[in-house]
Amino acid sequence: MLKSYINRVKANIQIYSNKKTKNILEGSYKSVYYGRSLDFEDLTEYNYGDNIKDIDWKSSSRTGRLLVRRYIAEKKHYVLVLLDSGKKMDADTESGASKKEVALLTAGTIAYVAFKNHDEIGFMFNKDDKIDFHDFKTSETSIELSLHDYDVNGMKGNHDDSCVEKDLNFILHNINKSMIIFVITDRFGTSNIKEETLKKLGINNDIFIINIADSMMTGEGSFDIDANSYIPLNWIKDKKLHEAELELRKEIDLKNREKIKMARASTCVIDTKEEVVPKIIELIERRRDEYRR
Repeated sequence: MLKSYINRVKANIQIYSNKKTKNILEGSYKSVYYGRSLDFEDLTEYNYGDNIKDIDWKSSSRTGRLLVRRYIAEKKHYVLVLLDSGKKMDADTESGASKKEVALLTAGTIAYVAFKNHDEIGFMFNKDDKIDFHDFKTSETSIELSLHDYDVNGMKGNHDDSCVEKDLNFILHNINKSMIIFVITDRFGTSNIKEETLKKLGINNDIFIINIADSMMTGEGSFDIDANSYIPLNWIKDKKLHEAELELRKEIDLKNREKIKMARASTCVIDTKEEVVPKIIELIERRRDEYRR
């Protein structure tokens, strides 16, 4: 029997159950189209979460109400959710949550909102060191099946620490569509992506890179996925080793941010299930604002 991933997504969104926040999530998702082909639809009264740059000041002064311009996309869009299935995605986040569970909830939230917008949603990850592409569809059932497949089979038989660079190259050479690509990976996976690959993909696609936070090697109760054992206690308590790990993280994060910036992609970090909805909103709204500058 399949777990209901969509119900989990809905329950997590329900935490932010007031109408304003739901509108922000769906409205933020639609705003990613601002960099694409849009048609003006009509004027509507300003609601909390609307971008002030959409306010039509002339119409507002004429009617005495604050009005914003509303747009619609000319056509359906293709949304590809790429899930890293490298070994390190089977570890924990810095807060102690399962990275895979946070990744699943993040992927499900993006796919569900895309489904509500009547877009075509595809999934990609690796099984047995081979790329597994779930073709674009618009249905809750296809989302459920894709998430289930990743949950049950995504980590099986993979020997690489990250599969993202290989997957992005497959997309570059085999999928001839203009897409919105959400890459769900971690710090290590992002560092393995080549800047050249991102730049080439960014010519015809919008790219969002979501990093699932990594636990500290020198954190309490840390587990080494590669060695299949807990980190020795004397390593955890070694202050110099802890400081060296922090410096290395800063260095990797700086290089990752520069690479993503040069490729005109957008990124964020998610550490807990509770962060999924607000971080997705923040990520997409930041991209919308970049388009409008």
